[in-house]
Amino acid sequence: MRNVILVLLVAACLALGCGWQNRVQAQKKPAPPAATRQARRKAPEPIEVYTGLRGHFLKVTPEEFGLEKPGPGEKAYGVLMEMGFESGLASIISLTSGDASLYTGTGGGIIGGGGGDAVKRAARDFVTAAGKHLPRMAASKEFPYAEIGRVRFYVLTLDGVYTAEAGSDEMTDVRHPLHTLFRAGHEVITQLRLSTEKKKE
Repeated sequence: MRNVILVLLVAACLALGCGWQNRVQAQKKPAPPAATRQARRKAPEPIEVYTGLRGHFLKVTPEEFGLEKPGPGEKAYGVLMEMGFESGLASIISLTSGDASLYTGTGGGIIGGGGGDAVKRAARDFVTAAGKHLPRMAASKEFPYAEIGRVRFYVLTLDGVYTAEAGSDEMTDVRHPLHTLFRAGHEVITQLRLSTEKKKE
């Protein structure tokens, strides 16, 4: 059952975000003004397991993860990308170790699924991309959930947690400041999907 939930989740994530490749080319007009956008809505409340895993990830140190502290110029050691859907929340997390996890507000997912080399590489690339985006993020000690149709990033550093968020459709535009980070997160989803499919063969 959990594998079914995972496949459905990844499919949903791909439909929302990994289809950015097709939409990027179609988006040539500026984003509509804020006044024309739909009112923000909260995603369904996640179950306790999701809340616990998410909260643990956002508060632990590199040592607790079994990671070496980032070196000079390498502030980020972990990143969480949370997506809000009508059906609930979904999160991708990645660490500098190459570990990657995918879990949902309904309880499904892959916990600590390092997968093969492709997953590890995508996870490390995601953390590296997150570090490069820190200048356009804000420090935060509060961690609200992503709203429906929006994506929120939380980046772990020795100086604390940094965050940024935007609409998923906005970030498919190559001109959006968070586009490359969004793309890196969805590459982790893609590699987890391929790794899961390979294990079924």
